[in-house]
Amino acid sequence: MLSNLDLSGTRSFALDPKGVGLEQDWAASQLADTIVLPGSVDEAEKTPLTTTATMAHLSRRHPYIGKARYQRTITIAAEQGDLFHWLFLERPHGQVDLYVDGIKVARDESLSTPNRFFSGKLAVGEHVLTMQIDNSRFEAVGDSHLPRNPDVAHSKSDHTQTNWNGVVGRLELQSQAAGIARLAVFAPSRSIRIELELEAYDTETFWPTFWKGEHSDIVRLTLHLAGQEKLVVDHPVQITSALTHATITLDLPEAARLWGEFDPVVHQIDAEWLRDGQALDRATSQFGIRSITTEGRHILLNGRRIFLRGTLDCAIFPLTGYPPTDRDGWRKAMGTAKAYGLNHIRFHSYCPPKAAFEVADELGLILHVETPIWAFLGTDPALDRYIHAEADRIVAEYGNHPSFLMFTVGNEVYGGRMHAFLERFVEGWRSRDDRRVYNGGSGWPTTERAQYVSKPEPRSHRWGEGLGSRLNARPLETRTDWSEWVEKVPMALVSHEIGQWCVYPDLKEIAKYTGVVEARNFMMVRDDLAAKGMLGQADSFMRNSGALQTMLYKEDIEAALRTPDFAGFQLLGLQDFPGQWHGAGRRGRRLLGRKALCHAQAVPRILCAHRAAVACRWLRDASGRGFCRRSADCPLCRRCAACRSGGGAGGGQCRVPAWRMVIAGAGSRHRWPA
Repeated sequence: MLSNLDLSGTRSFALDPKGVGLEQDWAASQLADTIVLPGSVDEAEKTPLTTTATMAHLSRRHPYIGKARYQRTITIAAEQGDLFHWLFLERPHGQVDLYVDGIKVARDESLSTPNRFFSGKLAVGEHVLTMQIDNSRFEAVGDSHLPRNPDVAHSKSDHTQTNWNGVVGRLELQSQAAGIARLAVFAPSRSIRIELELEAYDTETFWPTFWKGEHSDIVRLTLHLAGQEKLVVDHPVQITSALTHATITLDLPEAARLWGEFDPVVHQIDAEWLRDGQALDRATSQFGIRSITTEGRHILLNGRRIFLRGTLDCAIFPLTGYPPTDRDGWRKAMGTAKAYGLNHIRFHSYCPPKAAFEVADELGLILHVETPIWAFLGTDPALDRYIHAEADRIVAEYGNHPSFLMFTVGNEVYGGRMHAFLERFVEGWRSRDDRRVYNGGSGWPTTERAQYVSKPEPRSHRWGEGLGSRLNARPLETRTDWSEWVEKVPMALVSHEIGQWCVYPDLKEIAKYTGVVEARNFMMVRDDLAAKGMLGQADSFMRNSGALQTMLYKEDIEAALRTPDFAGFQLLGLQDFPGQWHGAGRRGRRLLGRKALCHAQAVPRILCAHRAAVACRWLRDASGRGFCRRSADCPLCRRCAACRSGGGAGGGQCRVPAWRMVIAGAGSRHRWPA
C-alpha cells in the first residue's frame, strides 16, 4: 500500500442477536454502545456472566454467538482523494459485511488470513464505516464424525480457541493507486524466481482508460540479504489489461545464506510498482533460500534428511480465546517448543496469523499448516469450494515464509468421496507450488499422490487394540519400533498425535484462568474431591499420574527415534488440551504430555483387563510393589482368574499383566506389570 490509516481504538457498537440490524438500517444510524478493537466481545464483557459448567471444556465467562455491529467515522485526506481504499482486518472471526455510509460494499469470510474489503475511491472528508460480524455464520468447517462433538474444528470450536466475535491484530484503511496483488518468491537455491500480479483499478465502467496511452511502468525490487548490501533491480513491464503477470529471475550472490533448522537465515524483498516515476503500490515480504523435497521415505531440507520432532498447536490460548497476532506471544509459545528440543509444529485444523510464521522463520521451526476444517469432504459443494479458497489464500498470504514447509487439507477427514477430493488437492498444489510438501488429511487417509502421510498406527496406543496393545501386552522396554508401519507406505511416514495420556488436573491452576474462560471443570473436580474428603490428595494424584505419563511419553518418543526410515512424530501437545470430552489439565514445564480427567471422576481409578474402571483399595507390600486387596466387594477380583487362589479378604496379589494404573492413589508410584 502507499499509505495506511490505523483504525484501532474505540468505536460505536451494538449486539444484534435477533438479526434486526439490516431491516432497521443500523448501518445508517449511530450505535448506542462502544467497544475497543482489536479485541473480542468476550474480552469486553458485553454479555452477562455465565454460571453454567461442563466437563467437556473450559467455560466462557461472557460468550456471544450471533451478529454484532462495529462502527467508526474516518476522514479521507485531500492527498488520498485519487486513491483506492481497502479495509484490512488481520484476523476477524465470522462472516464480515462492510457498509460505507450505510451502503453495503463488500463481504469476506476467511478464518485463515486477513480479510480485505475493497471500497474503491472515497470522496475527501468524513465517512462512516460499519462492520457486521456474524460468528454464527461459517461454512461447515467443524461438522466432524464425532456424534457428541459436532463442531470441533480448532479454527472455531469452544473446545479450543472459542468461537469469539470481534477483530484482533491490525485494523487499517490501506490506500493505493493500483495493486501488487501477488508477490511470490521461489528460492530453492540462489537462483530465485519472483512472480507478481499487477492489478489495475479503473472507475470507467464501459471504457476503462488505465492501460491506454503511453506510460513507463517498471517493477523495482529491493532485496535485503542478511549481512549483505542491498540489491536493487528495475524490471520494465507492459500493462495491456487490468491484470498483468510478471516473472523475474535473479541469481543471488554466493554469500547469500540458506535457511535451515540450525541456521535460519531470513531475507527480505520489497517490490514497488512505478508508473512514469510515481509509485502506484508497494509490497514487502520476507523469504528464505531453501528447498524441500522427498526421496523415498525421507523428507529432505536443502538436500539433507530431516527427522520431525513435532508438537501440535491447537489454537488454545485461554487468556484471550484467540491466537496472538504479535511476535512476543509466538516467541513464548514457539520458544517453549524449541527449548524442549522440538523442530516442528503442526497447526491442527487452523492456520495461525502472520506473526507465527515470522517467529518460526527466526527460530528455524518447520510448520505444518491446515485449512480450517475437521469435517466430511465431497458432500457439501460450499464447503469444498471454501477449502480450496482458503488454501489459495493461505499460500498467497504466507507462502514466502521459509518455515511454511508442510500443507494439508485438515484433521482426520471423512467421507466416501474424500479420497478423490484429496488426490485433486495434492495433485493441484504439487503442480502449482513446490515450496512445500503436501498431504491429504492429517491422520488419514493414505493418498497415492501425497508426499508424506501422518498415521495413528505408529504409536503405543492404537485405538481398539485392547489387551493386545503395546503397553497392555508388554512392559516398558527398549526394543519396540514402528518398522512394520513404515514398510506399509512408500512415502515419508509421520506418527499422528502420539502421547494421548491422561493426567490428573493441577487444581492450583484454577486461579490462573483470569481471561475469557474459567476452569469450571477444575472446580467441579475440586468440589467433588472435597465432598469425598480427598482434597488433600489432589496434588499427589496429579504428580503420580504425571510421572506415569512421562514414562509413557519416553516410551513412545524413543520407539520413533529408533525406527529406520521413519520421518518423525507429532506429539498431541506440550500444553493444556481443554476439550473434546476431557476436562483440562496442564501439559506444563515439569511434565511432558497431555493432562486431562480420566472418566470424568475425581477418584483414584484402575483400568483392568476387562476395561472396567473400579475403585480398588491400593496398598503396598514391603518391597513397595502395589497389590489389590482382594475382597468380596471387589468386582474386578471376582472376574479375574489370574489372582492367587485362597487369598480371601486381605489375601493374594493380583498378577494380571494387563493392569495399568490410570490415576494413582496418594503417594503411590506403581509400575505394572508387578
